[in-house]
Amino acid sequence: MSNIEIFGYIATVITAVSIMMNNIWLLRWYNMAGSAMLGIYSVLMHAYPVAVANFLIVLVDIYYIWKLHTDKDMFSLLEISAADSQLLPRFLKMYGEDINKSFPDFKMPEKINGRSLFILRNLSPVGLFIFEDEGSGTAGILLDYVIPSHRDLNNARFFFNESRSMFIDAGFREFVFRNPSRNHTGYLKKMNFTDIGNNTWVKTLITGKDIKPASK
Repeated sequence: MSNIEIFGYIATVITAVSIMMNNIWLLRWYNMAGSAMLGIYSVLMHAYPVAVANFLIVLVDIYYIWKLHTDKDMFSLLEISAADSQLLPRFLKMYGEDINKSFPDFKMPEKINGRSLFILRNLSPVGLFIFEDEGSGTAGILLDYVIPSHRDLNNARFFFNESRSMFIDAGFREFVFRNPSRNHTGYLKKMNFTDIGNNTWVKTLITGKDIKPASK
């Protein structure tokens, strides 16, 4: 098998993998890479019509990647009650298997001393955040889940950055996540959580900039 054939097989695998991805952002990037490689392979094999088709796909992918980068999504939060919400049990059932991969110890408590919040992206529920009020300004995170197709960290940035004041106003000073799975620790690092030992991760909400000077 020649090097050109190996290159063609690699390009085919990358393209095939791309169409199986749930995350539209990764799908476009992988599909663009695979199509570009298939275009080059087609040129080397003198299959010019196939090369043109693949390079057109690359242009389409570039356009949609640009759209994904420039289009501004609208984020909001929707507080829900486990007692009267019809959406919550359906959401948990639909994504239960995927939730279990990153949150194997999660079980929906019968009564939560805190809040359950849907993260809405363009009015679609793409994330679920459940926490308990542990007292002394600590919000103990039970679940921080985003569906696979929207797992690009924009939801988390909205929640932990833009929505931070909501929690501060409610009297919370820190988020705490205990015993995260290995799949989840990388995410916690990206969201500036700190491992304080005993597999406990903390994100401080109030910094020196948030403390207002006493009025004279």
